[in-house]
Amino acid sequence: MKKKILVVFLVTSFIVLFLGLPTLGSAVKDTTKIERDVLAFSTLETYTVEDSVSKFSREDWFLITDVEPGMMTLEVSWGNSYNLNCYISTTASRYTAIAQGITANNPETCGVDIQTAGDYYIGIYFASSGRTVDTPYTAVATFYTGPGSDDVIDPEVSITAPVNGAIVSDTISITATASDAESGIDYLVCNFGGTNLGADSSSPYSWTYDTTTISDGIYTLSVTAYDIAGNSASEIISVETNNGIVDPEGEKIAVFFWASDAGTQANIDEYWAVLQAQGYTKKFDFGDTPDFEADFATVEAYENPEDTIFFYLFGHGNNNGEDSLTVFAPGTSLVYSSELRVMFDTLDAERIGYLIESCHSGGFPLDFQAEPYLAMSTSDEDHNSYALSTLPGEGLFSDAFFDHVLDGYNAVDSFYFARQVVFDNARNDRFAQFPLIEDYSVYEWFV
Repeated sequence: MKKKILVVFLVTSFIVLFLGLPTLGSAVKDTTKIERDVLAFSTLETYTVEDSVSKFSREDWFLITDVEPGMMTLEVSWGNSYNLNCYISTTASRYTAIAQGITANNPETCGVDIQTAGDYYIGIYFASSGRTVDTPYTAVATFYTGPGSDDVIDPEVSITAPVNGAIVSDTISITATASDAESGIDYLVCNFGGTNLGADSSSPYSWTYDTTTISDGIYTLSVTAYDIAGNSASEIISVETNNGIVDPEGEKIAVFFWASDAGTQANIDEYWAVLQAQGYTKKFDFGDTPDFEADFATVEAYENPEDTIFFYLFGHGNNNGEDSLTVFAPGTSLVYSSELRVMFDTLDAERIGYLIESCHSGGFPLDFQAEPYLAMSTSDEDHNSYALSTLPGEGLFSDAFFDHVLDGYNAVDSFYFARQVVFDNARNDRFAQFPLIEDYSVYEWFV
């Protein structure tokens, strides 16, 4: 199948309805189970905890104190088929996470190179919607602590294969050497064209990469060496892939579903202008659609594998305890998050993304935790989203998001920019909203 680019942005507005759902558990728990392996300078510590999460006690947070610079990792395993996410964060919140594991794998892992000594949190989040089953888990965190080191000298690193400017094909072998006269080498990390190939902690250092999974072109290859004291150095080269693989260019299509009691034609025209600046040339405009599924099928029949498609949906939203939902016309065209996933799975595209602006819309990203989706919502399942003024009108998040895209930033950067805008504009906790993102796409949206 030829590759196709598909972006779907769903935006729904802001019915303030309270379902009486239990508050998500987010208390910081005791951290006492520590096993130590003494290294030359800082101490590498292993923290292990066994606990459980569920639909109604959704997240656990554990405070790790006195973390020193160096690699911090978290691995979570559990014994059923539901999904758990894991986070390393500066506070007891997913929204300040500096590393996250959201791949739907078991065990789930994440890691981050800590640059600033201090206190950090590890979090475990129950990511399956509509479930009440208690899920026991085991979480293992590793991190450096202790007095640190007087070593401030960066290690030395060299890529030994391939050479700079090499033309490569098929599966290649990447090798490197590293040395450090002070604290010693801890590990090396390799990155090919933005894809992290992982860490190797033992010499000879090596990785493999299948270049047939990407289009022909010139790519950056980097290897970064870290010493035990936390210092790092990198070597960066360029290589060209040549496998006869060309990434086809298709039509860029924008599709708008919106309800006239939520948004206005002026909103749609403004966002369409932003997309035109991104090269979009085809527009579908489904205002007050009486049959969402039928209109979606119209788009499905039109699109081709090479196309880029952007859906923007603007209506009214809520959450029923299992799914987030939205309405795209006054009193009609109700769509649930799980149903939308079924529709998306019928598309041929291998790159699909969307944004939902809606009260209680977090169930949409949670239902799209799989390749190839980039899923964004303007709030979680338990909070509202807010407009710039009265409705019909424009959402606060959408306004900031599209303005940032227009300024030249990609979708993920624009998401975090808009998230900070809504955080900064919340008058108090009552008016807080918590945007969510689940990024399983290898495509960089909006550049």
